Amino acid sequence: MFNINQKFEKFFPVSLKNYKAQIFPIIKNDILMFKEKGVVIWGLGSSAAAFYHALVEFDCDSSVIGFCDSFSGNESPDYLNKKVYSAIDAANKYPNAIFAIGSSAFKPILSYIRKESNLKSIFTYHFDPSNKSNFHLFTFASVFLRLVLGEYSSYVCNYYKHFEYFCNLQKQDNLKSECKVLSLFEDEDSKTIIKNRIDFFANGNISAICSIPDAFEGREYYEFFSKQLAADEVFFDCGAFTGDSIADFLDAVNGSYKSIVAFEPDKKSHLKLTQFANEKALKNITCINAGTGIREEILCFTSNGGAGEMFTDTSNGETIPIVPLDKYIKFKPSLIKMDIEGFELDALKGAENTIKELKPKLAICLYHKPMDLIEIPLYLKSLVPEYKFSLRQHCPSKLYDVVLYAEVD
Repeated sequence: MFNINQKFEKFFPVSLKNYKAQIFPIIKNDILMFKEKGVVIWGLGSSAAAFYHALVEFDCDSSVIGFCDSFSGNESPDYLNKKVYSAIDAANKYPNAIFAIGSSAFKPILSYIRKESNLKSIFTYHFDPSNKSNFHLFTFASVFLRLVLGEYSSYVCNYYKHFEYFCNLQKQDNLKSECKVLSLFEDEDSKTIIKNRIDFFANGNISAICSIPDAFEGREYYEFFSKQLAADEVFFDCGAFTGDSIADFLDAVNGSYKSIVAFEPDKKSHLKLTQFANEKALKNITCINAGTGIREEILCFTSNGGAGEMFTDTSNGETIPIVPLDKYIKFKPSLIKMDIEGFELDALKGAENTIKELKPKLAICLYHKPMDLIEIPLYLKSLVPEYKFSLRQHCPSKLYDVVLYAEVD
């Protein structure tokens, strides 16, 4: 169904067509600049491919000279039928080109460019939320992140599916659940985030996404509860990665806690996680090489270090054990954080007894799957009617890092 070198617009849901039509007048000058000067896309991952396809949709693919990365040496094989250069070779060969950074790691790339004398003079184009045209082009590119990986059917961080899902709900006049979930929130920021995300994906309303309130002050997951975290917290970190979220937790509690149980399914990340715990000489920490879900089972896990990392029901990738949090209820968690690539609802169902009995504080990501925005708050309220909810947007891209906070007074 999807070919990265061909336009995909004829398959767009109406809301995505509307969004594309609304942003064209805004990004038109940037597109003309790309056509005039030529573009080298910095990156060889899914974000770079997604940015390339965004240019395809605006008939700007012929302006892409090639791709580059910060490697050195000879040219790599072609990527998407375009030449791949080292960054320095590309800068020497095309000094007047625009180097568009198609990577979520654009900050370290910019730092590398500033330090490299042979690259200081290149013109870079990267995600900048303060630039309206730039913001919308990169947001539009994010729609294709799953599709360029050949994962059309996946709902995980597939923003094409978000448009499709809410557009279809609106067609069926079935957005009544929006009213139900809105009634669970008291503060206006939370309600605005829900209404605007639904409006954006259901209608392609450009003002809706631009008007989502941001929460960048404070540590994501830990500083958006009504009360400060205590020194006796028992922290369950689901999706612990290499220890970055634990490091933030330690800062939030000034190093004082009762215990930590960290779940990380990827073997390489789990190894780095245990190394982090050892280097920091952390006490009372248990690092478990498993994902969290509704039951004990073995699933396949694919990892490419980027947007493609996910659980899958296919036979590709490595096998990973899945465990329900209720198995670890003896630890008595007081705080549970989940950033687990679309497995949040299943993991919460696997923690049903723990949540009902202990009523822990929760910090749960709601942006991986479109249905999570509605289904997860409703499910948690059915378990613990006393929960009070707030929703916060922690990423300037507006698509990622939407976190639900739940607590009992």
